[in-house]
Amino acid sequence: MGASSFSHLFQLKALGGTDSDFPILTLTARTDRVELKHDAGDDNPGGDQGSVATAPLSDFQGKWVEVTMEIFHENSGSISMTVNDVATGTLLMSYANADIDLFRGNSGGGIINRPKWGIYRSLNASASPPLKDEIVRFANFCSSETSANLCPSLLPMTGVPDAVTDALPVDGANFVPS
Repeated sequence: MGASSFSHLFQLKALGGTDSDFPILTLTARTDRVELKHDAGDDNPGGDQGSVATAPLSDFQGKWVEVTMEIFHENSGSISMTVNDVATGTLLMSYANADIDLFRGNSGGGIINRPKWGIYRSLNASASPPLKDEIVRFANFCSSETSANLCPSLLPMTGVPDAVTDALPVDGANFVPS
């Protein structure tokens, strides 16, 4: 899944304003690691934290993980993030910061933050290793503006699905259900 350029699994992006091109936060699969990166934006380049947390990519492959993020969207905001292996409860990655720039512009200026989960990859043809088709599964999203208790944890979960294997249809297959 990882690439030398970028292969984001999560982005926190500003919507509106003149500084909305680059994500504020990204959770990215690299060739050998998963990385949480912070970019305070063009108006506050001194506020960039860069790479703030990493974990080996191998710790994530073939596993269901639970990501919990609590974000306070302000110029002097805060973040707390944990990533746990759902089957064992093992902590794979964490980060917390009580004073980090997580907003672009001034409050009330028509700018909002929007969290985006998915696969966002560079189309750089010279990527090393070359990009290939990958499967990343997302499930059980929960978002709350008032209480983390509204989003119950799956840890520890019994009966976790096995790692996905042979997910692509065999050559020549037709009308394969989703």
